Amino acid sequence: MRRYRNEIIIEPSSVIKRFTVGEIALEKMVYKQLSLSNIKTAQIIEEGEDVLVFSRLDGLTMNALFETSEAYQDDFLPYLLEWEEYLRLWHEAIKDYRYGDVNMNNFIYVNHQWIGIDFEQIVIGTIEEDFSDMMCFILFHSPKLTEYKYQLVRRWLQSLTKTDSQIPVNWERKLQEALGRLNQRRNSNEVLDMHKIMGGSV
Repeated sequence: MRRYRNEIIIEPSSVIKRFTVGEIALEKMVYKQLSLSNIKTAQIIEEGEDVLVFSRLDGLTMNALFETSEAYQDDFLPYLLEWEEYLRLWHEAIKDYRYGDVNMNNFIYVNHQWIGIDFEQIVIGTIEEDFSDMMCFILFHSPKLTEYKYQLVRRWLQSLTKTDSQIPVNWERKLQEALGRLNQRRNSNEVLDMHKIMGGSV
């Protein structure tokens, strides 16, 4: 069955989202929980049966910042570590669920902090699944599997292993599972050079 995207209309001061996929109730629930946890979000300024109208966020997407960083060979890891902290707060607020659709267009950098959008496809899961999904989005962002991307993901993994809980995370397995999800979404058969990511020290 073909999945159609939601209709998005961008106005000067607002964003109108008409739902054709995902759950509007989930989106509203996440915004409510984030607000209760004092996590910055866009504001819902109007709602209907299948429509939400949000305040417009004035900032760059993670996608735009990442493409610029790679083009100029700038270090993107500080942005990624800030995003990691945002996602940890998100998971504390939204119990038992994971973000799910953690592609780089769903995060906007506003006044030196990340703000997430598009929550209608959250699913039951863990933060490690969200992290590994983001790694795959980074690695296969065009042009895919560049040395810059491999080094960035490897350095992030090295940082993550220092903050793992008492039970170490099998990041190689998590990455393989995330790659499977990416291939299913894209109907592709991508592969990863795990040695380039894991090396001997992760």
